[in-house]
Amino acid sequence: MDNLETEQERGITMKSSAVTLIHTDKQDDTYLINLIDSPGHIDFSSEVSTATRLCDSAIIVVDVVEGVCPQTRTVLKQAYEEGLTLVLLINKIDRLIIELQLTPEQAFETINRLIEQVNSIIAEFFTSDVTKIDFDQHQETNSDFHLDEEQSEKMHSWSTGLELTNDSDLYFHPELGEVIFSCAIDNWGFRICDFARMWSQKLNIPEDIVTKALWGDYYLAPPSGKTDALKSIKLGAKRKGKPNLFVQCILNQLWNLYETFTVKKEVDKFQSIAANLKVQVSGKDAREKDAGTLLRILLSSWLPLGPCCLDGLVQCCPSPNRAMSKYRAMHMLYGDQVANYRAEEYIEDKASSCKSDALLTPICQSIMKCSSADDAPFVAFVSKVFWIEKSKFFRAEATPSSTQEAPTEPMTTQNPFASAEFVALARIFSGACYVGRRVFVLGPKFDGSRLPDEVLDLNPNDLPLGPLKLPSSSFSDSDDNQSITSNLSRSRIPSCSGSYSGPGLLLRQRNDSVSDTGSVTGYFGTSPGSTTSNSWFHQATARHEFHSSSAVRHVYVADIAGVVRFLGGQNDILKVSAGELVLAGSVVGLLGGDLITSLPKSGLIVSSLRLVSNKPNHETVNSGVVPLAGLTVWHGAPLLSVSLEPGLTTNPDDIVRLERGLKLLERSDPCAEVTVTQKGEYLLHASGELHLQKCLDDFHKYFAPKLQVQVSSFCVPYRETITEAATPIDPSLDLDLYSEDNRIQAEERLSHFMRQLNLLNADDLDENKSVLHKYRNKILNLGPLCRNYR
Repeated sequence: MDNLETEQERGITMKSSAVTLIHTDKQDDTYLINLIDSPGHIDFSSEVSTATRLCDSAIIVVDVVEGVCPQTRTVLKQAYEEGLTLVLLINKIDRLIIELQLTPEQAFETINRLIEQVNSIIAEFFTSDVTKIDFDQHQETNSDFHLDEEQSEKMHSWSTGLELTNDSDLYFHPELGEVIFSCAIDNWGFRICDFARMWSQKLNIPEDIVTKALWGDYYLAPPSGKTDALKSIKLGAKRKGKPNLFVQCILNQLWNLYETFTVKKEVDKFQSIAANLKVQVSGKDAREKDAGTLLRILLSSWLPLGPCCLDGLVQCCPSPNRAMSKYRAMHMLYGDQVANYRAEEYIEDKASSCKSDALLTPICQSIMKCSSADDAPFVAFVSKVFWIEKSKFFRAEATPSSTQEAPTEPMTTQNPFASAEFVALARIFSGACYVGRRVFVLGPKFDGSRLPDEVLDLNPNDLPLGPLKLPSSSFSDSDDNQSITSNLSRSRIPSCSGSYSGPGLLLRQRNDSVSDTGSVTGYFGTSPGSTTSNSWFHQATARHEFHSSSAVRHVYVADIAGVVRFLGGQNDILKVSAGELVLAGSVVGLLGGDLITSLPKSGLIVSSLRLVSNKPNHETVNSGVVPLAGLTVWHGAPLLSVSLEPGLTTNPDDIVRLERGLKLLERSDPCAEVTVTQKGEYLLHASGELHLQKCLDDFHKYFAPKLQVQVSSFCVPYRETITEAATPIDPSLDLDLYSEDNRIQAEERLSHFMRQLNLLNADDLDENKSVLHKYRNKILNLGPLCRNYR
């Protein structure tokens, strides 16, 4: 799926690519699977964020030799916080054989340690959440911290929450099929259940028993006489120094195959081994003389990786209508506005449950149901906007050409947008999507708690395209209305991310034309059916009259001009025909000039504004819906920045082309930011050196071709902070206490002092003073070790 030229040159993934797969399992059940391949490099963590928000499950790929790297931990944290169901894929097992030359027993220990390491990281996340929840509840119960004598004897235990929760389903269990063992370069992979099915038939033992034994402390004893096959599986492999069943039944076979073809090069055994493994090979494959190719043919036919991964997803991951819990839905809608922790799903607490139930707004319930019924509200998340080349755009039917005259102005004909089509990567959480549907588009800064009542029941089909204007009867010049509205007659159309400032921003040309698919040949444009380039300023409709100069902030009305499905890669897409419904749970691409213009980089699409309105009252938390809440946390602030300016100062149009190219680049990348300083200097911000280089390559190749640009050296922000100074050491104190030899003694004294602090909960104030005075000198003697306890 890495079809970009830069990705193929560097051998890494830089852009998230989606693909829609149809999979038929062994029971002949058919499934539609939306798969998004996201980068693993730290510079492209924003691409991982966009993928986690759209998905219900995730496959975590870990190199068996490299182990858990910092980026693996970051990806695990992102997936855990989003509430995704996880499947672990341990890749590059061939390196244990070829590079490290481990024995099967040593390889098993390496794999087992890796799984334990990943599980320990998840346990760390879970423990942190439980501790936070327990601390919040403890704070609410004992807010004044004045306990009576009886309560002071019962000290709070922070492990109580952990003991009352069952978090076993958070961790990876190979015997449950949640771990895939693979070698992607040779295209093979398996799960425990795959070999359990094989050995169940050989040993005539129930498959569930073999599955549990294959990942356990069991070994297969050689049969003697008429011994029952079930009795040949015995417990205590580690204690008796014998290889377990995973080594005997699985790893030994793989090691023998690699030794035969990679070490001994015995290609003449190919036919016999294929017959033993019941692998059918073609005549062309049988005539192959390269040992490595023959090994790849055998393993990919015996243990194909693709069906193994898809079977694992079908078995372990829930369907869209069962994947959305109320805690995950509230996290997506409200983010940090409410105290949502992943661990709340595992804590049975009536008080917290009632509090969360109060936040189950209509949109939250719609997302949880994931219904495609006719009366289901339409809710879709757009995680990012990216571009594709129009030459690679597959069309289902021919579209009439534009009746407008071709633009002749240089600034319009040289615009690189004319050769690209922008697509919004979206996940439909409720309702059905179809071509021509008119919807409300909510920007990232939208806050549902501040919507005016007059717009809650408006139908988007009755409204003009563009910013949502307030009805004339409801508009006034009050401060409250001024805070939720914007003045269209005095302000320009909002830019992509709101990060631009300064003069000279040409956001839209009056002569921008509309292409045959509704995309814009200028920067900002219109959707199909628009009669003028100034479509943002349509006046009244048949049912409502709208104020000509006031619009609700971050709310737009747009048409879905096209829907596409992804075939893998950024430029491989298939257009959905008109009249076809795309149901809830699908990951699709949305087209349309007004739709793309309304979306800076991400946003929420709904069919009714009442879904996202949440007025504060005494029963619920003041939490308005925030599109893609919490998603920007993982993007982080860009670390590097460069300055760009036209290389030639003789052509005044170059500054316009530079500006447009930067705006297109900013829109197409989830993490890139473009700002303009007060001096008029254009700055491009990126998350890392590799990300910055890719942004510059895309800018030169796609967004501003043939434009000479001077790029400065990158700058890294340097910041300092100020902390509290350490208390000077009293010269009269014993300095031996600060030596390394007495560090243990100092820690023991600190621990003893903290235990004595329990006496401060008593009601006797005089006793408290005596205790503090008694241990005051000991605190000072400990110096920096207990600086925070004075």
